[in-house]
Amino acid sequence: MYDQYNGPDAIAWRLNTLVWAGRRACQIGGEFVECGTFKGDMAWVMLNTIGAERISRFWLFDSFEGFSPNYSNAEDFPESPRFLEFANGFYRQPGLYEYVGARFEPFANVTLVKGFYPRRSTPRRRTISDFSTSTSALRGRKLPSSNDCSNVCWQAEPLSLTTTAG
Repeated sequence: MYDQYNGPDAIAWRLNTLVWAGRRACQIGGEFVECGTFKGDMAWVMLNTIGAERISRFWLFDSFEGFSPNYSNAEDFPESPRFLEFANGFYRQPGLYEYVGARFEPFANVTLVKGFYPRRSTPRRRTISDFSTSTSALRGRKLPSSNDCSNVCWQAEPLSLTTTAG
């Protein structure tokens, strides 16, 4: 079975680093974004350790359907050509989106976004205001998955985490 937390100290160190970074980010201000939410464990730790009231908005992005063949293929993992098949078998869990939605329902400041983010030949700065907080407005859009978000958002320009009134 796949276990991303395998190892005696791996998860403890990751959680320590995550909470440390989150606390520093709260001192600066702004919104939080997690790309590749999966079951929401890391976001849940952040909200409950740092305090949900200290995080103005937390955006959780995931396809909830594994990797997209439009953005990922076996050539991306030359050392493990069957990785995508294996990972998709793990990440395509029935009811995952609904589970994560219910898990974060008590948090008014959390927005769960399902889908993929389209790649562009000419990257442009994206702001959080590009993503509507209305789930009905998100239907039909392709937004980022766990792998795609970091590739797209950091490829040419950093993701600006500012919002606009509107």
